[in-house]
Amino acid sequence: MFIYAFAYALSKENKIEFLIDNAVYGIYNTNRIFNLFEYRIENKEIFIELTYSKSKIYRFINFIHYKLKKLFYVKEIIKQAEPFEFISFFNIRNNTLFDGYWQNPLYFDKYKKDIIKQFVLKRQSQELINVKKVIDKSNYCSLHIRHGDYINFYNNSILPMKYYYNAMKIIKNVNKNINFLIFSDDTKFCKKIFSHDDCYFINEFGDFNDKEQLEIMSHCKYHIIANSSYSWWGAYLSDSKCVVCPLYKHWDERFYLHNWYKVNVNIL
Repeated sequence: MFIYAFAYALSKENKIEFLIDNAVYGIYNTNRIFNLFEYRIENKEIFIELTYSKSKIYRFINFIHYKLKKLFYVKEIIKQAEPFEFISFFNIRNNTLFDGYWQNPLYFDKYKKDIIKQFVLKRQSQELINVKKVIDKSNYCSLHIRHGDYINFYNNSILPMKYYYNAMKIIKNVNKNINFLIFSDDTKFCKKIFSHDDCYFINEFGDFNDKEQLEIMSHCKYHIIANSSYSWWGAYLSDSKCVVCPLYKHWDERFYLHNWYKVNVNIL
């Protein structure tokens, strides 16, 4: 989503066409499925896709195809030197390849309204529509805990529970009549931690997949996000009254909007 938003804004600013080579996604990311086709993006033809499969053979074919394009088609390569950095681009040449995640909202925040309209699911069940209406009429704060895959990922990147307790206090100071709607890849763990009367879990509303949950998250009025781009987008795509976010060595201020409430955390 960051890459698409970056490319969309870059094309608007420079009045140029852009293509996203999602064949690369199949080379390096074998745990997730490419899902942008399910959103209301303006032009599906912007994607270059040779094939996608978890098969090592197809990944190898994509890799060779990608290398050949870089060798014979690309005239200039601009690579992101460090996470969250912002670079102003002028006089972009044709056939320029941008290599990076481009996770800085300064690249695309000017076109936020356009991006919000595009990051809406094309197909929505009546159940999803009904839940969004309920959320719209209520005072819910989304609270995202990424736990399952983080246990053995990035030297245990799980945020301390102290961060969430402090974040909940911050939200309560803004609005005392708030309920927390908890999103997590480990609901069983979360139910042991959050047993308060004002805490609810997304699976109590229905059996929604991750894309549907993201859309529900974006309809909440307040947000407590994790160290995850998933809940970052849940907050960004919303009209949030208050967003609380974690600040530590791997996630610095450039990753967040200036008006988000940043809380320093220590991760061992």
